[in-house]
Amino acid sequence: AAAQLANRLMIPGLIEYFRISGDYGIFEINTPKHLLNKTVVESDIRRKYSLNLITIKRAVSKLEPGSKEQSDVTGVPSPDTKILDGDVLVLFGKEKDLKDLLEV
Repeated sequence: AAAQLANRLMIPGLIEYFRISGDYGIFEINTPKHLLNKTVVESDIRRKYSLNLITIKRAVSKLEPGSKEQSDVTGVPSPDTKILDGDVLVLFGKEKDLKDLLEV
């Protein structure tokens, strides 16, 4: 738990992190501005950053003020799935590559 908190503090935009082994992990991040309104294929995340987009968590509604948003998982995103403001991207790859994606 302490390591996850430390990672969130060191990587702005990181929501959750699950280490798989060594440098590899699954990351939940807020969508970076440079990916907004692009399709999965236009974002080119895999080629540019060596990260695999596992799924997208999309906000669908808020219950009441101060409560957490309800989200819907899109399943495996198709190449033409558009990345929207408020989406949470679930990615697999190396932490250094995630940092590259978030620093653009």
